[in-house]
Amino acid sequence: MKDVLKIMLNGAYTNFKRILFAADRVTDMELRNAILTGTVEPDKKVDEEACIGCGGCANVCPTGAVTMKPLQNPVKLKEGWVKTEVPELDPLKCVVCYWCHDFCPIYSFFEEAGTIHPGNVGEINVDT
Repeated sequence: MKDVLKIMLNGAYTNFKRILFAADRVTDMELRNAILTGTVEPDKKVDEEACIGCGGCANVCPTGAVTMKPLQNPVKLKEGWVKTEVPELDPLKCVVCYWCHDFCPIYSFFEEAGTIHPGNVGEINVDT
């Protein structure tokens, strides 16, 4: 019996101490509290500033996870082109196929990070 307990503590179950005693936790208290209270902010999926509002991502999405939402204040991008909508991604419908990202003209024409990404758009610097 002693050997079985020793194997459990040191051998087959290497995370036994962590499971029972919550040792070596890597999640900080701030994140734990946010999870428990339901206030966790999801990663940013759309960079609304860099988006040109063409709607290509919504048109190509096979599940309808991307919809275009109207802007309260339309943005004039250049003469003859006013951005009136930006994409919104529904994570419950998204199958992470990346069609929206790959079809985005910012990515496909200019080889910059797409303005919509099922994972996370990260930090994008927009030249002004």
